[in-house]
Amino acid sequence: MSAITFLVVALIFGAAAFVGIELSATLGPRLYPGREALPFPRRRRVVLIGAAALLGALAAAGRADWQALTLAAIVCVSLSASWHSSTVYEKIPDFFTLVPLGAVLIAAAVQGEWFLILGAVVPFVPFAAMAYLTKGRGFDWDDAKIAALGGALLGIEASIFVLAGACIIAVAVAFGRKRTREPIVIAPYMIGAIAAAMAVRLMP
Repeated sequence: MSAITFLVVALIFGAAAFVGIELSATLGPRLYPGREALPFPRRRRVVLIGAAALLGALAAAGRADWQALTLAAIVCVSLSASWHSSTVYEKIPDFFTLVPLGAVLIAAAVQGEWFLILGAVVPFVPFAAMAYLTKGRGFDWDDAKIAALGGALLGIEASIFVLAGACIIAVAVAFGRKRTREPIVIAPYMIGAIAAAMAVRLMP
């Protein structure tokens, strides 16, 4: 791909992250009117958009086809919106997880990649069980849906490793901040780990 193509793809992915952030910022107050919004500093916005642009550049460098790039850009909107919403409202609307999950599963079914469908189910089950058992205090259904999306994107083995690592990091950070008695918001760590794993897989 030419340098112009790299730039265009990076800009598209950066724009996807911007759209995701704005969607979350717009829909959040309407979906959670009684919930206090936590601050989202401008530097976080810049880092998130920059990381998405880097993801796009890596996808272009990895010579992904335009169908794969389009699907990845849609997922980028979802992950950015989910990360913003989980950070600001500590909740993730189903629209940000189930729609891209459905798109990934439909694409997998069309291409006959049934292992990706199984990949969504396997990590979903333990997170759903933990959400049910802890009644949303340790894990909630948002975490389970993010796990399913991560499984569909990464496959069974990679998603289990990545999601387990995200949970360990979340607990370690909570211990470091001495907030072990508070509910741990794990979704941002899961989303960041999924995005990082996607970036590694897209490297040329």
